[in-house]
Amino acid sequence: MTEGTKKIMGFKKFLYRKKMDIKPSATYEAVSQGPGRIQVVVKPSDPKIIRFVEVTMRDGNHRDYLYKMSRKRTEFRTTFKNMESGDFIFSIYLMAKNGNYSRVEKKLSEIFIPDPPPEATTTGTRIKDSNSNDPAPSSGTQATGKTIRNLPPPVKRSWPNSSTYAQALQSLSFSINQKNKDIRESTFLKNENVKYSTLIQGAGNFGVVFKFSYKNTFHALKCFTRGGNYLELRYSEIGKMMKSLNLPFFIKLNFYDNLIRTVNKPSEYFPAVTMEWVDGVTLYNYINQNYKNQESMRNIAKSILNAVKTMQENGIAHGDLSGDNILIGEGDKVTVIDYDGMYVPSLKEVGPEELGHEAFQHPSRGRYYGSKLDNFSALVIYISLLALASKPQLWKFNEGDPDKMLFDPADFHNPGSSKIFKELEKIGGKTAKLSALLIEYVDKKVDWDGIDLGKLTRMK
Repeated sequence: MTEGTKKIMGFKKFLYRKKMDIKPSATYEAVSQGPGRIQVVVKPSDPKIIRFVEVTMRDGNHRDYLYKMSRKRTEFRTTFKNMESGDFIFSIYLMAKNGNYSRVEKKLSEIFIPDPPPEATTTGTRIKDSNSNDPAPSSGTQATGKTIRNLPPPVKRSWPNSSTYAQALQSLSFSINQKNKDIRESTFLKNENVKYSTLIQGAGNFGVVFKFSYKNTFHALKCFTRGGNYLELRYSEIGKMMKSLNLPFFIKLNFYDNLIRTVNKPSEYFPAVTMEWVDGVTLYNYINQNYKNQESMRNIAKSILNAVKTMQENGIAHGDLSGDNILIGEGDKVTVIDYDGMYVPSLKEVGPEELGHEAFQHPSRGRYYGSKLDNFSALVIYISLLALASKPQLWKFNEGDPDKMLFDPADFHNPGSSKIFKELEKIGGKTAKLSALLIEYVDKKVDWDGIDLGKLTRMK
């Protein structure tokens, strides 16, 4: 072998060893993919050397979910369902073809690329009138709040969990701020519907609910286990709005910014909300038990649509209408609950806290936040109830899923191949017309002007 050949072979071995020493690296980002969906994108520095990429997502309850990422040219992607609004931790594993690997941990907040904010109409002022892109309806009493501008950074806290709050409520003289004597003198009641004794009556994405009695009346206390985006400001503004409007389908709400402390953090008081205690059955459970009651289905459909219409006339929206955020009481009375995602004009610049149940939301909802936020959800619920009133056996399309009614998100993405849309067309009359309107709405913007809630009830 000649000297030149030896040099070339040696250089090739050097390159080979160098290549074997390479560890994979990448950049990372996360973007919204519509209501309740987040896409994680990994962009390797040298895509050719990557064998596969995996990501483990850990939620706020320390539950791990493993996702194998699919390759799209020079990137790796996966989409997951975002059931909460908190910060997640991603553990991203990159395996190279040479056997080397790397693992990095990223918080969602570190890699999330938010949608572009709406263009501001004024600058340099503390407050302004409600956003001109969301004009006031011509009727009804408008919510009077101003849009808060130049927001300070949100308060960051380490929140107690449900059990910690329950433990604190064993001693009200310790846990409840002495400024709130009515709650300190109340009696908290145990949950009679569970096997093991507990004060906890229920829990959701953002908090835990307790029941207490004061002067022979029952009330709910909601303590927060996750802060979300501007929680104190959000509930303060929502409470003011509810007090000023006093709408019959809302629960009276009082917000306290420093109400309760816990044993392990005696120096810090946490915010909380009290409400009237309302007895009722969730809309989903009520339908599950009464879907053959045609008159009841029609009455509830009309009541829900009228409630949404009233909210819109007052310039507000619930933001997360679904089968578990509406209670049905005696006489088919409708009560709308869970106000974490509400839109009120003063919170326009704060933006939405959550994106709602996917099977009730417009496929292109994204970060839209305005008074027409409930139009799509209302139409989905209204059609479902009217369809059941005409043909109760359609409840089979629910498939025992409390997070939907008759529609899956896939029905909105591809109405042409949807079985439920075909069934609604067969019913004919008003149901078929509303079904066609919903299909048209899917291809429009969330705040499409083609939806007039008042005309829906009058449609024949």
